[in-house]
Amino acid sequence: MRKIYTMVLLVSIGLLQAQVGINTDDPQSTLDVNGDVIIRTVEVAAPNSNYDFLVHNNSTNEVQKVNGNFSMTGVNTTLAKAVERNGVTLLSATGFAGWQKINFDPANVKIDSGGNFTASNDFYTVPSNGIYRINYDFRYGNGVLLSVLNFSGTPSIGILKHTGGSYTVLDEKKIQWYQYSPFGKCDADRHQYRWRI
Repeated sequence: MRKIYTMVLLVSIGLLQAQVGINTDDPQSTLDVNGDVIIRTVEVAAPNSNYDFLVHNNSTNEVQKVNGNFSMTGVNTTLAKAVERNGVTLLSATGFAGWQKINFDPANVKIDSGGNFTASNDFYTVPSNGIYRINYDFRYGNGVLLSVLNFSGTPSIGILKHTGGSYTVLDEKKIQWYQYSPFGKCDADRHQYRWRI
């Protein structure tokens, strides 16, 4: 009887310490799956800020839990709109990472409820960390083939980030053609960019 108890004890300790590997000879965790995991059915639940999410960690290849409460405090809803209609001026000053900055007339900055757009230097100052969405577009006259204009390379419009005295291109859109419209309206390429600050 004593031998049976000893054997049961050894087997149960082994089960408690066991690591199961699927498609691997050397499991690194309690359950180590090397391959694709298919989940056939999942119960649909209503959104709830108390839920957590399972995510994949690219550096460790582990599935980890992330807090599902993404409620944000202090959401900043500032909006800045700058439009230059009569004679676009490009500043060819140095320091813009090879770009020319559009000089907006202060009278053409239509909306800036948060006071974050400075018309004297055409900077928008990000007021806080977060995710920002920027829409930008460009139209030149009634439409023109831009390759006939005096540009070095393909013209682009872009968003640059200024930190520590230098500029980094966050996003750019190559512009090759604006179609002429005999009806007097020509829409330019429109572009949207999101990034986390």
